[in-house]
Amino acid sequence: MATVDFTESVIEQACLAWLEGLGYKILFGPSISPEAPDIPGTERDAYQDVVLASRLQEVLFRLNPTLPPIVLEEAFRQLIHINQPSLLLGNHAFHQYLI
Repeated sequence: MATVDFTESVIEQACLAWLEGLGYKILFGPSISPEAPDIPGTERDAYQDVVLASRLQEVLFRLNPTLPPIVLEEAFRQLIHINQPSLLLGNHAFHQYLI
C-alpha cells in the first residue's frame, strides 16, 4: 500500500486555491506582516491579530448599508472580542456570528 504525503502545506495550498476560485484575493503573508511597515498594505500590528480588522469593518458596512453605524460598530466589537473559554467554542461563536 502506497503512502501519501499529506501535510499542512497541502491543505493550505488547496484552501488558497479554493478561496481564489471563489474570487478572494490571495496575499503573501509577509506582505501584510507587522515587520513590513514600509510595504503598502500592511494590515496587522502583531502576528496574534488573526482577524484583519480594517477589512472586517469595511465589509460589515458594505454588506449592511441600511443599519445604523452604532449597530455595525457593536457587531464589529463582538466579532473582534469573542469571550469564550476555549478556542473551539470561540471559533464556533465566530462562525455563528458570521452566518
